[in-house]
Amino acid sequence: MKKLVLLVLLICVGLFSCKEDKPKYSIDFIKTFEGQINNKLDYVLQLKSNKGKIIGEYFYKKNGKKINISGNLTSEGIIELTELDTENIPSGFFKGKFINENRIEGQWLNAKKNDSLPFYSINSSSDFFIELKKSEEIIREEKYKKIVDNKALQKSKILVVDYLNIKSIPQIKSSGKSWDRSASGNYPDVFSQVYKNGQVVFSNLNDRKENLKLSQLPLKTKVNKSFNYQERQKGIIVVVSDYDTFNDDDRIGSAMFKGFSFEKGKKHYTKNFKQGGFEISLVYHFKNK
Repeated sequence: MKKLVLLVLLICVGLFSCKEDKPKYSIDFIKTFEGQINNKLDYVLQLKSNKGKIIGEYFYKKNGKKINISGNLTSEGIIELTELDTENIPSGFFKGKFINENRIEGQWLNAKKNDSLPFYSINSSSDFFIELKKSEEIIREEKYKKIVDNKALQKSKILVVDYLNIKSIPQIKSSGKSWDRSASGNYPDVFSQVYKNGQVVFSNLNDRKENLKLSQLPLKTKVNKSFNYQERQKGIIVVVSDYDTFNDDDRIGSAMFKGFSFEKGKKHYTKNFKQGGFEISLVYHFKNK
């Protein structure tokens, strides 16, 4: 009788143990999830779990760039994922738990693990790569629309060059000779010209700076000349020269400025040019036609 009771107890203990050892959550699956970080950053996530070892990738719908992830999952539903940048350096972490077979909740942490945001992922029937392609197409369309809209906006604006700043000039000519040989000194008599469509539209020859020393730089010159979209697309050319009374003027340096972009809310812009010992900048703004 005692042996029978003991046998029954052993069978019950075995059955109870088997029940307790049964995993709560599957650790072998391939699933696609959709979710949000901080209730505003939408993403699509694909996980491949092999005995709890996870590899996968996800992307934010706003930029369509894949991010590789890897991590671990326990049978209790505890999941930890590390996201990797293009150089396989950790850029963020997901630490969470399966609430049920179809939903994960937890915290996303930044690379330094000193800031966290809540996240959730819900199992989705969507195809990860189809969703990625959709996101990429939407982003391309948005970029194209921005380019078209920006081009239309650029065309509606007039660019006004306010000032020309001469920041640096070579101390001597490229030939090794000094700029001037006169009783007043060896320094250049500097003047500037601005070209539009191959024609001089600004020159301060009559107001040139005589015997300009390096210690007197930067030299600021008021220009106040306007350029429409087509004119500035061709380029704004600036030539800085040394005036010579008896011979041809010596060119100190020249620059072509292109690629002017209007930004909403910005009032003043600066564009720089530097080559060797020659450095100048344009200060400009945009106005409506």
